[in-house]
Amino acid sequence: MLGTHRLIAGLFCILVISLATQALAAEDDSMGIIEYNGLEWYVGPNNVDWMAAMTFCENLAEDGGGWRMPTLEELRGLYTGSQNKDSHHSLPEAFMGKELDIWYAWSGETRDDSSAWSFSFSTGEEDWGAYGHFGGSIRAFAVRSPR
Repeated sequence: MLGTHRLIAGLFCILVISLATQALAAEDDSMGIIEYNGLEWYVGPNNVDWMAAMTFCENLAEDGGGWRMPTLEELRGLYTGSQNKDSHHSLPEAFMGKELDIWYAWSGETRDDSSAWSFSFSTGEEDWGAYGHFGGSIRAFAVRSPR
């Protein structure tokens, strides 16, 4: 009986993760693949917590998959230091082809066992938040080496 309950619980978890990933993809207002600084970038959904951002990146199948969350160093490489004329963000023009609310992006780097680092594209500062935190327009970015 205990084995059956575990099996049902496991299947339920898989279903919930699958539905959450599909919901994130449906809300995705990405601009497609952007090549910048020798990497391929994919701008994912906004207002997500760290776990949802990680799930999005790991499950992103765009152009053959192989995506991951960026490091802080990679996110720093996107910061131009001067605000774009059409926004309050300091991102390269390649990322501004659409009206996107990009204040922060999660990195794949954890701070401890319950929080992770994010990067601000308005100030150029690093900050951390609890895995479940999603306030303040934190977006998922996926990155990979060029194919």
